[in-house]
Amino acid sequence: MHPAACLARASDSRVHELEEEISSLQARFNKLQRRAKQFKNSLRFMVGQNDCLESELKMIREHMKNRKRVRKESPSKSSESDSDCEVRILTDSERAGVERQLLEPLRSLEVTSSLEPANADLLVPPSRGRDAGSQTIDLMRKGAKGLEALQKKLKEMERKFNRERVWREHSDIRVHELQEENASLQALLNISQRQAEVLNHDFRFMMRHNYFLESELVKLKNHMKNRKRVREESPSKSGESDGEVRILTENERAGEETLLQKPIQVITSSLEAANADSLLPPRRGRNAGSRAPRLIE
Repeated sequence: MHPAACLARASDSRVHELEEEISSLQARFNKLQRRAKQFKNSLRFMVGQNDCLESELKMIREHMKNRKRVRKESPSKSSESDSDCEVRILTDSERAGVERQLLEPLRSLEVTSSLEPANADLLVPPSRGRDAGSQTIDLMRKGAKGLEALQKKLKEMERKFNRERVWREHSDIRVHELQEENASLQALLNISQRQAEVLNHDFRFMMRHNYFLESELVKLKNHMKNRKRVREESPSKSGESDGEVRILTENERAGEETLLQKPIQVITSSLEAANADSLLPPRRGRNAGSRAPRLIE
């Protein structure tokens, strides 16, 4: 193979490889963009959830401080109202334990093992003991993914339905056009068949008429030959009846044959003019042709 052709083929293959690599990189970039968008939405939701939890924790701490202050200011009232239990000031360790007990229901809302594999490709790693909003975030993320998949499937089904509807409309229009074209072609075929029948009838009539004229012409030629032969054999008899008899030359014989054929041509033209619009053969043509020799005599 020529070196230039080898080089061109190698360059084409390299270009094809580079195009495939570019397409794969573009797909990876799009996937990373989608993941970044999901992470951004998840982070925004987590920030809002953390703000909500922090505000609730702040309210709980303020409530505990108020209870502590009330107990310090009015120990008698608290003893009267809480006569069944001993009232005392909590230490910092006890206060931390109470806070842990209050926050335990929120921390118990952990992500189950069935939801952790679904978060393997996300940027937020699943871990047990997270805050109360982790399960809600995961559930909402899964719900968003499922909703997006359903929306994609719905859009795909809608596009498919629209394609089928458009194709069905085009096919109906095409069928209607083909039916109209078929009807027009059928009408043209019927007209052509009728014209063919008329032409066949005309052709048969002209064949019969031509055969008849040829037979009449043969009869006339034979009659002319017989007259010529009789004149040559008996010049005295013909002289007695017809006067002076002489032998015709070739030119005179041709002129006489032309004069004899003129009545036949006139008859033929008159027959064609009379039968131009009808297919029936003329009834008077044969009688007129048969009387032609007697009229000439």
